[in-house]
Amino acid sequence: FLLLRVSAIGYGQLSKIHYIPPLTAAGGNSVPNEQFLYVSTPNSNLITVTIQPIGQNVSSTVVSQVSNANPLIINLETDFGQLFIPSSNTGTVTTDKGYIIEAEQSIYVGIRYRAGASGRPQAGALVSKGLASLGTDFRVGGFTNPVTPADDNYLTFASVLATEDATEITFSDLDANVQIEPSSSSLGVTSFTISLDMNESYVVALRVSGTSLTRPAENSDGLIGARIQSNKNIVVNVGSANGTMGGTTGRDHGVDQIVGTDKIGKDYIFVQGEPSASSDWDNVIIIATVDGTNVFLNGSATSTATLNAGEYLEIEDTAYTSDENLYVRTSEDVYAYQGVSYGTNANQGMFFVPPLSCTGTNEVNNIPNISEIASTAFNGFVGGHPVGFRGNPRHWPKIAADSA
Repeated sequence: FLLLRVSAIGYGQLSKIHYIPPLTAAGGNSVPNEQFLYVSTPNSNLITVTIQPIGQNVSSTVVSQVSNANPLIINLETDFGQLFIPSSNTGTVTTDKGYIIEAEQSIYVGIRYRAGASGRPQAGALVSKGLASLGTDFRVGGFTNPVTPADDNYLTFASVLATEDATEITFSDLDANVQIEPSSSSLGVTSFTISLDMNESYVVALRVSGTSLTRPAENSDGLIGARIQSNKNIVVNVGSANGTMGGTTGRDHGVDQIVGTDKIGKDYIFVQGEPSASSDWDNVIIIATVDGTNVFLNGSATSTATLNAGEYLEIEDTAYTSDENLYVRTSEDVYAYQGVSYGTNANQGMFFVPPLSCTGTNEVNNIPNISEIASTAFNGFVGGHPVGFRGNPRHWPKIAADSA
Protein backbone atom coordinates (compact mmCIF):
# COMPACT_ATOMS: atom_id res chain seq x y z
CA PHE A 1 0.00 0.00 0.00
CA LEU A 2 1.57 3.22 -1.20
CA LEU A 3 1.27 5.96 1.41
CA LEU A 4 0.39 9.37 0.10
CA ARG A 5 1.90 11.57 2.78
CA VAL A 6 0.73 15.04 1.90
CA SER A 7 1.50 16.39 5.38
CA ALA A 8 5.05 15.03 5.39
CA ILE A 9 5.96 16.07 1.85
CA GLY A 10 8.06 19.20 1.87
CA TYR A 11 8.99 19.02 5.54
CA GLY A 12 12.70 19.72 5.22
CA GLN A 13 12.71 17.29 2.32
CA LEU A 14 14.15 19.65 -0.31
CA SER A 15 17.92 19.36 0.09
CA LYS A 16 21.18 19.06 -1.84
CA ILE A 17 22.17 15.91 0.06
CA HIS A 18 20.09 12.92 1.18
CA TYR A 19 21.05 9.93 3.32
CA ILE A 20 19.22 6.59 3.07
CA PRO A 21 20.13 4.18 5.89
CA PRO A 22 19.37 0.51 5.14
CA LEU A 23 16.01 -1.09 5.84
CA THR A 24 15.23 -4.61 7.01
CA ALA A 25 12.43 -7.17 6.81
CA ALA A 26 11.70 -10.49 8.48
CA GLY A 27 11.59 -12.64 5.37
CA GLY A 28 8.85 -14.91 4.07
CA ASN A 29 5.86 -12.80 3.09
CA SER A 30 7.87 -9.67 3.86
CA VAL A 31 10.86 -10.14 1.52
CA PRO A 32 11.47 -6.99 -0.57
CA ASN A 33 11.13 -7.31 -4.32
CA GLU A 34 11.11 -4.38 -6.74
CA GLN A 35 12.82 -1.32 -5.23
CA PHE A 36 12.95 2.14 -6.77
CA LEU A 37 14.61 5.47 -6.03
CA TYR A 38 12.67 8.61 -7.01
CA VAL A 39 14.46 11.93 -7.50
CA SER A 40 12.78 15.19 -8.51
CA THR A 41 13.30 18.93 -8.23
CA PRO A 42 11.44 22.24 -8.52
CA ASN A 43 14.29 23.48 -10.71
CA SER A 44 13.32 23.86 -14.37
CA ASN A 45 16.94 23.46 -15.52
CA LEU A 46 18.78 20.15 -15.67
CA ILE A 47 20.91 19.56 -12.60
CA THR A 48 23.43 16.80 -11.97
CA VAL A 49 22.63 14.13 -9.39
CA THR A 50 25.13 11.64 -7.93
CA ILE A 51 23.86 8.43 -6.34
CA GLN A 52 26.48 6.58 -4.31
CA PRO A 53 25.78 3.09 -2.93
CA ILE A 54 27.54 3.18 0.43
CA GLY A 55 30.60 0.95 0.72
CA GLN A 56 30.75 0.14 -2.99
CA ASN A 57 33.48 1.08 -5.46
CA VAL A 58 33.34 4.23 -7.56
CA SER A 59 32.21 2.33 -10.64
CA SER A 60 28.85 1.66 -8.99
CA THR A 61 28.13 5.40 -8.63
CA VAL A 62 25.26 6.63 -10.78
CA VAL A 63 25.55 10.13 -12.23
CA SER A 64 22.49 11.49 -14.00
CA GLN A 65 20.46 14.64 -14.51
CA VAL A 66 17.06 15.73 -13.31
CA SER A 67 14.74 18.68 -13.90
CA ASN A 68 11.21 19.57 -12.89
CA ALA A 69 9.86 18.13 -16.11
CA ASN A 70 12.18 15.12 -16.08
CA PRO A 71 12.31 13.32 -12.71
CA LEU A 72 14.50 10.28 -12.17
CA ILE A 73 13.10 6.83 -11.41
CA ILE A 74 15.92 4.36 -10.79
CA ASN A 75 15.37 0.62 -10.49
CA LEU A 76 17.63 -0.40 -7.62
CA GLU A 77 17.40 -4.18 -7.28
CA THR A 78 15.37 -6.99 -5.77
CA ASP A 79 15.62 -8.99 -2.55
CA PHE A 80 18.20 -8.19 0.15
CA GLY A 81 20.86 -6.09 -1.51
CA GLN A 82 22.16 -2.54 -1.15
CA LEU A 83 18.98 -1.23 0.51
CA PHE A 84 17.72 -4.15 2.65
CA ILE A 85 19.45 -6.20 5.33
CA PRO A 86 17.99 -9.61 6.32
CA SER A 87 16.78 -9.57 9.91
CA SER A 88 19.26 -12.38 10.62
CA ASN A 89 22.09 -9.93 9.83
CA THR A 90 20.87 -7.06 12.01
CA GLY A 91 22.44 -6.22 15.34
CA THR A 92 25.88 -5.73 13.84
CA VAL A 93 27.89 -2.88 12.30
CA THR A 94 27.40 -2.72 8.53
CA THR A 95 29.75 -0.91 6.14
CA ASP A 96 28.17 -1.48 2.73
CA LYS A 97 24.43 -0.73 2.90
CA GLY A 98 22.30 2.29 2.07
CA TYR A 99 22.75 5.28 -0.24
CA ILE A 100 23.94 8.87 -0.31
CA ILE A 101 22.40 11.12 -2.98
CA GLU A 102 23.89 14.54 -3.78
CA ALA A 103 22.95 17.23 -6.29
CA GLU A 104 24.05 20.68 -7.46
CA GLN A 105 20.68 22.13 -6.44
CA SER A 106 17.99 21.02 -4.01
CA ILE A 107 16.12 17.81 -4.82
CA TYR A 108 13.39 15.56 -3.39
CA VAL A 109 14.29 11.91 -2.79
CA GLY A 110 12.02 8.98 -1.98
CA ILE A 111 12.10 5.19 -1.86
CA ARG A 112 9.20 2.97 -2.95
CA TYR A 113 9.15 -0.79 -3.11
CA ARG A 114 6.98 -3.90 -3.31
CA ALA A 115 7.45 -6.96 -1.12
CA GLY A 116 6.10 -10.38 -0.25
CA ALA A 117 5.60 -13.69 -1.98
CA SER A 118 3.45 -14.43 -5.03
CA GLY A 119 1.65 -11.30 -6.22
CA ARG A 120 3.83 -9.09 -4.01
CA PRO A 121 1.04 -8.29 -1.53
CA GLN A 122 3.11 -5.80 0.52
CA ALA A 123 4.52 -2.40 -0.34
CA GLY A 124 6.26 0.45 1.40
CA ALA A 125 7.65 3.93 0.87
CA LEU A 126 9.74 6.49 2.70
CA VAL A 127 10.49 10.15 2.18
CA SER A 128 14.04 11.36 2.72
CA LYS A 129 14.19 14.45 4.91
CA GLY A 130 17.52 15.62 3.47
CA LEU A 131 19.75 17.58 5.82
CA ALA A 132 16.77 17.98 8.17
CA SER A 133 17.18 14.28 8.99
CA LEU A 134 20.46 14.94 10.80
CA GLY A 135 20.11 14.83 14.57
CA THR A 136 21.39 13.44 17.86
CA ASP A 137 18.19 12.48 19.70
CA PHE A 138 15.26 10.44 18.30
CA ARG A 139 12.25 8.33 19.36
CA VAL A 140 11.26 5.19 17.43
CA GLY A 141 7.83 4.53 15.94
CA GLY A 142 6.23 1.51 14.28
CA PHE A 143 3.12 -0.62 14.07
CA THR A 144 1.72 -1.72 17.42
CA ASN A 145 1.19 -5.34 16.23
CA PRO A 146 -1.68 -6.30 18.59
CA VAL A 147 -2.35 -9.60 16.79
CA THR A 148 -1.56 -12.70 18.92
CA PRO A 149 -0.15 -14.88 17.62
CA ALA A 150 1.06 -12.93 14.63
CA ASP A 151 2.56 -14.48 11.54
CA ASP A 152 6.29 -15.13 11.72
CA ASN A 153 7.12 -12.21 9.42
CA TYR A 154 6.06 -9.33 11.70
CA LEU A 155 9.04 -7.12 12.60
CA THR A 156 9.75 -3.59 13.87
CA PHE A 157 13.14 -1.89 13.47
CA ALA A 158 15.26 1.23 13.81
CA SER A 159 18.18 1.81 11.45
CA VAL A 160 20.91 4.40 12.06
CA LEU A 161 23.59 5.77 9.72
CA ALA A 162 26.60 7.71 11.00
CA THR A 163 27.76 10.80 9.12
CA GLU A 164 31.04 11.25 11.03
CA ASP A 165 33.79 9.02 12.41
CA ALA A 166 33.81 8.06 16.09
CA THR A 167 30.05 8.38 16.53
CA GLU A 168 28.80 6.90 19.81
CA ILE A 169 25.13 5.86 19.67
CA THR A 170 23.05 4.73 22.64
CA PHE A 171 19.77 2.85 22.34
CA SER A 172 17.71 3.10 25.52
CA ASP A 173 14.14 2.90 26.88
CA LEU A 174 13.65 -0.54 25.35
CA ASP A 175 11.07 -2.71 27.08
CA ALA A 176 12.81 -4.84 29.72
CA ASN A 177 11.51 -8.10 28.24
CA VAL A 178 12.21 -7.64 24.53
CA GLN A 179 14.44 -9.98 22.54
CA ILE A 180 16.57 -8.21 19.94
CA GLU A 181 17.40 -9.96 16.68
CA PRO A 182 19.15 -12.10 15.81
CA SER A 183 20.37 -13.57 19.11
CA SER A 184 18.33 -14.71 22.10
CA SER A 185 21.19 -13.53 24.33
CA SER A 186 19.79 -10.00 24.03
CA LEU A 187 16.77 -10.87 26.18
CA GLY A 188 16.31 -8.26 28.93
CA VAL A 189 18.66 -5.64 27.43
CA THR A 190 17.11 -2.18 27.94
CA SER A 191 20.07 -0.03 26.92
CA PHE A 192 23.30 -0.46 24.95
CA THR A 193 25.88 1.64 23.10
CA ILE A 194 27.63 1.10 19.77
CA SER A 195 30.36 2.98 17.92
CA LEU A 196 30.17 3.80 14.20
CA ASP A 197 32.44 5.55 11.75
CA MET A 198 31.21 7.67 8.84
CA ASN A 199 28.78 5.83 6.51
CA GLU A 200 28.56 2.80 8.79
CA SER A 201 25.10 1.68 9.87
CA TYR A 202 23.42 -0.42 12.55
CA VAL A 203 19.92 -1.91 12.66
CA VAL A 204 17.99 -2.89 15.79
CA ALA A 205 15.08 -5.24 15.04
CA LEU A 206 12.38 -7.01 17.05
CA ARG A 207 10.47 -9.91 15.52
CA VAL A 208 6.99 -10.58 16.88
CA SER A 209 6.03 -13.98 18.28
CA GLY A 210 4.24 -15.94 15.58
CA THR A 211 2.68 -19.28 14.77
CA SER A 212 6.05 -21.04 14.76
CA LEU A 213 8.35 -18.27 16.05
CA THR A 214 8.66 -17.79 19.80
CA ARG A 215 9.38 -14.25 20.96
CA PRO A 216 8.32 -12.32 24.10
CA ALA A 217 4.91 -10.68 23.92
CA GLU A 218 6.65 -7.35 24.54
CA ASN A 219 8.29 -7.60 21.11
CA SER A 220 4.99 -6.50 19.54
CA ASP A 221 5.47 -2.84 20.50
CA GLY A 222 8.60 -2.92 22.65
CA LEU A 223 10.59 -0.70 20.29
CA ILE A 224 7.97 2.07 20.09
CA GLY A 225 9.23 5.02 22.13
CA ALA A 226 12.79 3.69 22.36
CA ARG A 227 15.35 6.48 22.46
CA ILE A 228 18.35 6.85 20.15
CA GLN A 229 21.03 9.33 21.23
CA SER A 230 24.39 10.12 19.66
CA ASN A 231 27.34 12.42 20.19
CA LYS A 232 27.41 13.35 16.49
CA ASN A 233 24.80 13.68 13.76
CA ILE A 234 23.12 10.49 12.56
CA VAL A 235 20.21 9.65 10.24
CA VAL A 236 17.42 7.29 11.34
CA ASN A 237 14.86 5.17 9.49
CA VAL A 238 12.16 3.39 11.50
CA GLY A 239 9.07 1.27 10.98
CA SER A 240 7.64 -2.21 10.61
CA ALA A 241 8.04 -4.77 7.83
CA ASN A 242 5.65 -6.50 8.19
CA GLY A 243 3.27 -5.21 10.82
CA THR A 244 -0.22 -4.01 11.64
CA MET A 245 -2.07 -1.47 13.77
CA GLY A 246 -4.99 -3.83 14.34
CA GLY A 247 -7.39 -6.36 12.89
CA THR A 248 -6.65 -10.02 12.41
CA THR A 249 -3.83 -11.38 10.26
CA GLY A 250 -3.58 -8.57 7.69
CA ARG A 251 -0.17 -6.97 7.43
CA ASP A 252 1.93 -4.55 5.42
CA HIS A 253 5.06 -2.42 5.48
CA GLY A 254 5.10 0.96 7.24
CA VAL A 255 8.47 2.72 7.20
CA ASP A 256 9.77 6.28 7.11
CA GLN A 257 12.75 8.51 7.79
CA ILE A 258 12.39 10.70 10.87
CA VAL A 259 13.95 13.85 12.31
CA GLY A 260 15.47 14.64 15.69
CA THR A 261 13.74 15.99 18.78
CA ASP A 262 14.92 19.49 17.88
CA LYS A 263 12.46 19.52 14.96
CA ILE A 264 9.29 18.06 16.49
CA GLY A 265 6.52 20.07 18.14
CA LYS A 266 3.26 20.30 20.10
CA ASP A 267 0.59 20.81 17.40
CA TYR A 268 -0.40 18.22 14.79
CA ILE A 269 -3.20 17.73 12.29
CA PHE A 270 -3.95 14.29 10.85
CA VAL A 271 -6.06 13.64 7.77
CA GLN A 272 -8.00 10.37 7.79
CA GLY A 273 -7.31 7.65 5.26
CA GLU A 274 -10.43 5.90 4.00
CA PRO A 275 -13.11 6.85 6.53
CA SER A 276 -15.73 4.55 5.01
CA ALA A 277 -13.74 1.59 6.29
CA SER A 278 -14.88 0.44 9.72
CA SER A 279 -11.49 -0.28 11.24
CA ASP A 280 -9.32 -0.10 14.30
CA TRP A 281 -6.10 0.42 12.40
CA ASP A 282 -6.35 3.97 11.00
CA ASN A 283 -4.72 5.10 14.22
CA VAL A 284 -2.29 7.76 15.42
CA ILE A 285 0.66 7.20 17.77
CA ILE A 286 1.90 10.03 20.00
CA ILE A 287 5.25 9.45 21.75
CA ALA A 288 6.33 11.66 24.66
CA THR A 289 9.86 12.98 25.02
CA VAL A 290 9.30 14.69 28.40
CA ASP A 291 7.70 13.34 31.58
CA GLY A 292 4.24 14.67 32.37
CA THR A 293 3.22 15.38 28.77
CA ASN A 294 -0.51 16.06 28.45
CA VAL A 295 -2.35 15.19 25.22
CA PHE A 296 -5.45 17.12 24.09
CA LEU A 297 -7.73 16.14 21.17
CA ASN A 298 -9.71 18.37 18.81
CA GLY A 299 -9.45 21.50 20.90
CA SER A 300 -10.62 19.98 24.16
CA ALA A 301 -9.41 21.66 27.36
CA THR A 302 -9.40 18.27 29.11
CA SER A 303 -6.33 16.09 28.71
CA THR A 304 -6.96 12.69 27.13
CA ALA A 305 -3.78 11.21 28.61
CA THR A 306 -0.60 12.11 30.48
CA LEU A 307 2.56 10.44 29.22
CA ASN A 308 6.09 10.10 30.54
CA ALA A 309 9.12 10.11 28.23
CA GLY A 310 9.13 7.05 25.99
CA GLU A 311 5.46 6.22 26.62
CA TYR A 312 3.02 6.32 23.74
CA LEU A 313 -0.69 6.94 23.24
CA GLU A 314 -2.50 5.15 20.43
CA ILE A 315 -5.44 7.28 19.29
CA GLU A 316 -8.18 5.21 17.64
CA ASP A 317 -9.74 6.28 14.35
CA THR A 318 -12.99 7.06 16.18
CA ALA A 319 -11.32 10.29 17.36
CA TYR A 320 -11.43 11.74 13.83
CA THR A 321 -14.08 14.42 13.38
CA SER A 322 -16.90 14.31 10.83
CA ASP A 323 -14.63 16.43 8.64
CA GLU A 324 -12.18 13.51 8.59
CA ASN A 325 -9.37 15.21 10.47
CA LEU A 326 -7.86 15.09 13.94
CA TYR A 327 -6.15 17.93 15.83
CA VAL A 328 -3.69 16.93 18.55
CA ARG A 329 -2.10 19.45 20.92
CA THR A 330 0.40 18.47 23.61
CA SER A 331 1.98 20.31 26.53
CA GLU A 332 5.49 19.20 25.50
CA ASP A 333 7.15 18.28 22.21
CA VAL A 334 6.16 14.82 20.96
CA TYR A 335 6.74 12.47 18.05
CA ALA A 336 3.70 11.72 15.90
CA TYR A 337 3.21 8.71 13.64
CA GLN A 338 0.08 7.96 11.62
CA GLY A 339 -1.20 4.60 10.49
CA VAL A 340 -3.51 4.60 7.48
CA SER A 341 -5.24 1.95 5.41
CA TYR A 342 -7.10 1.43 2.19
CA GLY A 343 -10.14 -0.71 2.82
CA THR A 344 -8.67 -3.47 5.00
CA ASN A 345 -5.87 -4.07 7.46
CA ALA A 346 -4.09 -5.98 4.71
CA ASN A 347 -3.45 -2.60 3.06
CA GLN A 348 -1.79 -0.48 5.71
CA GLY A 349 0.98 2.02 5.99
CA MET A 350 2.65 4.20 8.60
CA PHE A 351 4.57 7.46 8.38
CA PHE A 352 6.21 10.12 10.51
CA VAL A 353 4.08 13.28 10.78
CA PRO A 354 5.68 16.73 11.08
CA PRO A 355 4.26 19.34 13.46
CA LEU A 356 2.41 22.43 12.30
CA SER A 357 4.92 25.16 11.55
CA CYS A 358 4.65 28.72 10.31
CA THR A 359 8.04 28.26 8.63
CA GLY A 360 7.01 25.22 6.58
CA THR A 361 6.88 25.29 2.81
CA ASN A 362 3.56 26.15 1.10
CA GLU A 363 4.32 24.36 -2.15
CA VAL A 364 5.72 21.03 -3.29
CA ASN A 365 6.89 20.82 -6.89
CA ASN A 366 7.07 17.94 -7.68
CA ILE A 367 6.63 14.37 -6.42
CA PRO A 368 6.70 12.20 -9.56
CA ASN A 369 4.30 9.37 -10.31
CA ILE A 370 2.93 9.55 -6.78
CA SER A 371 0.26 6.92 -7.39
CA GLU A 372 2.73 4.35 -8.70
CA ILE A 373 5.51 2.02 -7.72
CA ALA A 374 7.39 1.74 -11.02
CA SER A 375 4.66 1.04 -13.60
CA THR A 376 2.12 -0.39 -11.14
CA ALA A 377 -0.65 2.03 -10.11
CA PHE A 378 -2.21 2.03 -6.64
CA ASN A 379 -5.35 3.72 -5.36
CA GLY A 380 -4.99 5.75 -2.18
CA PHE A 381 -7.27 7.95 -0.12
CA VAL A 382 -6.84 11.16 1.81
CA GLY A 383 -9.84 12.49 3.67
CA GLY A 384 -12.18 10.03 2.01
CA HIS A 385 -11.45 11.23 -1.50
CA PRO A 386 -9.47 9.19 -4.02
CA VAL A 387 -6.06 10.63 -4.69
CA GLY A 388 -6.89 10.52 -8.36
CA PHE A 389 -5.59 13.09 -10.77
CA ARG A 390 -6.92 15.64 -13.20
CA GLY A 391 -5.34 14.99 -16.54
CA ASN A 392 -2.55 12.46 -16.92
CA PRO A 393 -2.28 10.42 -13.66
CA ARG A 394 1.36 9.62 -14.31
CA HIS A 395 2.40 12.87 -12.68
CA TRP A 396 1.25 14.89 -9.72
CA PRO A 397 3.38 17.89 -10.64
CA LYS A 398 2.49 20.33 -7.91
CA ILE A 399 0.74 20.57 -4.53
CA ALA A 400 -0.14 24.08 -3.46
CA ALA A 401 -1.13 24.90 0.10
CA ASP A 402 -4.37 26.58 -0.97
CA SER A 403 -5.56 23.53 -2.90
CA ALA A 404 -4.03 20.53 -1.09
